[in-house]
Amino acid sequence: MEQIIRTIIYCNALPIVLLVIFLVLVRYNPLFNRRQSRLFTLAACTVLFMIFVVIFDYFFTYFRYQPFVSFRTITTFLNFAFSPLIPIFLDKISNQEKSKWYIYVPFFINTGLCLLSIVNGVIFSIGPTNGYGRGILFFVPFMTTLFYILVLFVRSSYRYLRSRFSERIFLMVTICLLIGSMVLEIVYYYLFFVWTTVAITLPLYYLLLNINQSIIDPLTRSYNRLMYNKDIERIDGKKKCIVALLDINNFKLVNDNYGHDFGDKYLINFVSLINHSLPSTSSIYRIGGDEFIIISKTSDLEKTANHLAFAKKEALKNDMDFSYGIDMYMPNQEFSEFIKHIDQLMYQNKKKDKEGK
Repeated sequence: MEQIIRTIIYCNALPIVLLVIFLVLVRYNPLFNRRQSRLFTLAACTVLFMIFVVIFDYFFTYFRYQPFVSFRTITTFLNFAFSPLIPIFLDKISNQEKSKWYIYVPFFINTGLCLLSIVNGVIFSIGPTNGYGRGILFFVPFMTTLFYILVLFVRSSYRYLRSRFSERIFLMVTICLLIGSMVLEIVYYYLFFVWTTVAITLPLYYLLLNINQSIIDPLTRSYNRLMYNKDIERIDGKKKCIVALLDINNFKLVNDNYGHDFGDKYLINFVSLINHSLPSTSSIYRIGGDEFIIISKTSDLEKTANHLAFAKKEALKNDMDFSYGIDMYMPNQEFSEFIKHIDQLMYQNKKKDKEGK
């Protein structure tokens, strides 16, 4: 019994302490809204609960009689049924929009099959001597969890990590850790790996979103001026790129005539339109109220200009309008002087737009 307790403490003490500290950090973090903080808290509490479920499951294996057979049936059910919850929580945290109902169908199917397993062992079975067995559909919980991990990766990559290679790698590593821990438990029967790994990766994901919260404009989800300044430091005098300065035409009139709430929606729709019109090699930064800068890693100025011309046509179709100046930045130029140059190009085009009307 002493060896059992020592194993439990060695494997789970650090993750439990880490999660408690994490809950305190979430409670006092001002960067996240109430919904995100609540979901992170719920996710951390779920992981804590599941760590204790796995601890009891491990403890029950050393007793070969009732009621421990029933206890282990419950802990095994919880372990399989709740395994997809964490990627579901993390996806809801990173995705502010309400998810479609059908995204939860795999979770409910998995939970239903786990309930059936208590009777017919289709996923797992606990024998009369407390022995554990795998059913013919044992792979379903693993595949369900993997599905939600992939959903999390795809949606987070598109929404938060557009053109940010380092953050994509960060998220990929954490996902690989989750998948690797599941494989180790399934194939090699290693204990405590999955939920211990989740206890580590949850704060890592929290750190990733904290980084993104500090570099992303909270309204439009474009990069903010802080990120713009950081990227300019890497570019100035070192790298060739295409830069465009965008200014929304008559935005003050939009606010004056329709109110600031409508103006906020206008900005959100504008950035969404620009993002959908440009390739993933381009990043958009909000540097002022209705001023934006695009930096593109490509060297094809004509192609990028065509993308912006297309975006302008699409904007006009949606009762929006903007003017822009665009040119190729060369490393031998002073970036501040180059910005003044494209600013002049933008105002020349703005003047043409007004004369054209």
